[in-house]
Amino acid sequence: MLPTTIEKETHILVVCIDRDNDLERKANIKGPIIGRKENLNAAEKLALADPGDSDVNAIFKAIQIFDELKRKNKAEVVTLTGDIDVGIVSDRQILTQLDQILKKRKVNEIILITDGAEDEYVLPLIRSRIKDVYTQKIIVKQNNQLEGAYYLMYEFITSILSDKKAANMFIGLPAIAIIIYALFGNAGGRLILGIIGSYLFIKGFQLEHIITKISQEIHISLKVQKSSFFMYLVSIAILILGIFSGYETVRIANTTEIIMNIAYFIQSAAFLLFVSAVLIGIGKYISDKKGIFTQYITYFLLLFTMTWTAKEISSYVLSPQLGYAPTITAILIGGTLVAISSFIEKKLILKKRKQRKNK
Repeated sequence: MLPTTIEKETHILVVCIDRDNDLERKANIKGPIIGRKENLNAAEKLALADPGDSDVNAIFKAIQIFDELKRKNKAEVVTLTGDIDVGIVSDRQILTQLDQILKKRKVNEIILITDGAEDEYVLPLIRSRIKDVYTQKIIVKQNNQLEGAYYLMYEFITSILSDKKAANMFIGLPAIAIIIYALFGNAGGRLILGIIGSYLFIKGFQLEHIITKISQEIHISLKVQKSSFFMYLVSIAILILGIFSGYETVRIANTTEIIMNIAYFIQSAAFLLFVSAVLIGIGKYISDKKGIFTQYITYFLLLFTMTWTAKEISSYVLSPQLGYAPTITAILIGGTLVAISSFIEKKLILKKRKQRKNK
């Protein structure tokens, strides 16, 4: 916007920006264009070359504002031109031309005339040279909104393509979804929803570090410990089999109650999921040279207790007549085994620490 009040004898520079250098490409006029007469001639030549170019309107507006200001102030009007390669190249060219003008003229304020969203990207660069910069946008009815939308979309797509993570998110994932749907049809739609749900679950609970650690572990085991990699591979296969088994059981049960569906899933998948987790632990123990065996025993017992307890709870949900005694039994026996294993584990760790200190 323009300043509401301007002090007398203020040195003002009215600047019009041709960021994509239409003046040179269409009218063979090189920037910078300095002075009222030169800008008027440039606008007329550009209008004859391309009457629909919005830069024509911007130059005429710059001349109009210059005519209003020169009555009470020392003012000058200039048009700065960039390059067809809009971006860093064109902005450097514009800044170079501005620096040349500022060396020869004393300037206190700049009034920047823009014809759309494209030229406004240069505003921070101009403010790096002169603090007091005011803007005036020229609205060209036939293309102002379209141009702004175009450059907004252009900048968005450019920023995505230049950022690997953003490209994976906004281009890679939709591409995978399209391929899955093309291959599997309606079934692929459910698979896509499952993948999206898994991704949101990992992001929502901030589990990225766990996934990264698991992938790194598998990668290292593939390179160094072939046997542990085999364990990981088999555990993943059993994990998928367990999930599929639980899904099929829920589908066949055909109930709308969420708790019942969870119980059916646990009944069918719990054992396979337990085996998958045990194989992961064995693979980890094989690759972990410094691992303490009792730590893994505690891990296995904890998995066993959790699986046993989950199965008994699901059995009670599906058949309440069985009572809750089996669930209590599972918790007590499993908890006791875990507690004993943890106690032995702590004793062995303390023993090893004492041996290290003595050495």
